[in-house]
Amino acid sequence: MKSSTVFLAFSASVATEGFHISSANRRHSIVAFSTSVSDATTTPTTQEIQTLFAALADTTLLSDPSGGSCCRNKCSGCKYLDPPSGNFAYNEHTDGSGWLAPYVKVDFGDRVESSKWSDVLFPFQGIPGSSFTQPPKDVEKDQLASMLETSDDISPLAWQSLWKVLSPGSGADYSKLSSKDVTSAIQEMEGSTNDLGGAVDYATFETNMNNAANQILQN
Repeated sequence: MKSSTVFLAFSASVATEGFHISSANRRHSIVAFSTSVSDATTTPTTQEIQTLFAALADTTLLSDPSGGSCCRNKCSGCKYLDPPSGNFAYNEHTDGSGWLAPYVKVDFGDRVESSKWSDVLFPFQGIPGSSFTQPPKDVEKDQLASMLETSDDISPLAWQSLWKVLSPGSGADYSKLSSKDVTSAIQEMEGSTNDLGGAVDYATFETNMNNAANQILQN
């Protein structure tokens, strides 16, 4: 009962290109993120927005066909169970431009996926000399630039716009974000796709980045 929906890609390379940054550039990015943008007169460039989106977006999105109505108890005769396997059915959506997934992780029994943004921003940390891992910590505002490994120079305005976009609540100023905060921000983002649980495509992300930049410059 798995279905697949394919969408036209604006640029497959944007979502699949690898990103690396030297330690020197990483330090520069952290400083740039803290720099005032009061004198800036432009919005983030298209290249900056594409780079940041690609660093956080998944090219495959999994969604619950029940829209959250299934109790997930594998009741007899449930239409959301795949008869051959007994696992939960899911829909798979692919788009070359990708999506900001509206979840940290989804579990459909035979397939468990974590979102790219959660892996990037909230990684599990290994404990030296142990097979155990430490749970993800909240991401601090001045850590954002160092956690997104990008090969391009990103302006202070673009970093601050991204932080605003990833923060839940209109106009809220967060010094740190949890994975729950980012999930809420994505699902609540203006233009998010309700049919996909609040997923955000590139066009929607671009619009919200530009709106965030305009708000920052007006303050």
